[in-house]
Amino acid sequence: MGQVTPVGRSDYALFIEGKKSGLDCSMIYLIDIDKHTSCYALLAYTKSDGPREKIGWAVFDEGDHVDGPFVAAYVSENNVDNSKKSNSANVIILKALQDQSGQFERVGLGEIITSEWFDNVPEESIRIY
Repeated sequence: MGQVTPVGRSDYALFIEGKKSGLDCSMIYLIDIDKHTSCYALLAYTKSDGPREKIGWAVFDEGDHVDGPFVAAYVSENNVDNSKKSNSANVIILKALQDQSGQFERVGLGEIITSEWFDNVPEESIRIY
């Protein structure tokens, strides 16, 4: 069982403001920030009436993965200062296997700045290969 949230790839998500862009407001988007390291910013709406904000980062294990679909799977919470403040969440980036519902392969890892992102994400049965 695990918590997964959809991750899209849209390099123009960084530049389009508001909900008129046609991008899914509930999805996290990968935005290429360093082509040499395959490092991506993770952007999402954090407020219903605001612009997309950087909520974390992701890096692919090998090369540049341009085709998805992807999900970010919650792994653990970082509680670096032992306080009650919101802490970040460690995630792995998974790619859905074609024609295999609930089955994924790991393609990367990352961090979401607030572990609260997963508070309302239901657990589901997944298998990672």
